[in-house]
Amino acid sequence: MSFVAVLACKFFTWGELCILLLDRTNWKWGKTHINILVLSIEHIGIGISIFWIVLKTRGSSGTKDRVKILKLVIKAIGKNNIRVLLTDREFIGES
Repeated sequence: MSFVAVLACKFFTWGELCILLLDRTNWKWGKTHINILVLSIEHIGIGISIFWIVLKTRGSSGTKDRVKILKLVIKAIGKNNIRVLLTDREFIGES
């Protein structure tokens, strides 16, 4: 579990069911592509990134990557504390 996730889950009082946000970001550092799948928790209109996976390939993430990051957050906060998961349309199907 990430240090940020531990802090977020320990120090923030969510008060109600969590809204999760899943997105992917891609940067280029010189010739190196940096592709990260990020899961955040919404808190008073701000997304707090608590889990991320650095993807080994460019482009979209695969279903296995998305399942992996969701399992991490469920382990940290429990599935009964999740109200909804919001994602882009890129996160459909299998790849």
